[in-house]
Amino acid sequence: MRNTLLKNIRRLPELTKAERNLFIILGAYKEGEIPSNLELAKKMGLKESTIQRAMRNLRKKDMI
Repeated sequence: MRNTLLKNIRRLPELTKAERNLFIILGAYKEGEIPSNLELAKKMGLKESTIQRAMRNLRKKDMI
């Protein structure tokens, strides 16, 4: 994930706050070690549905 973060750093202003924060948090994890949406929601203080939406949008934008 770290390489992905560096590759897409210029695109961060295009993201919503939730997408940006999730993208940065995911950058701290190794490839294949992404925690569950529920764990991410608790860590970020957001609803699980918000995490799901942000993940979906990051995938659509080809950022993860």
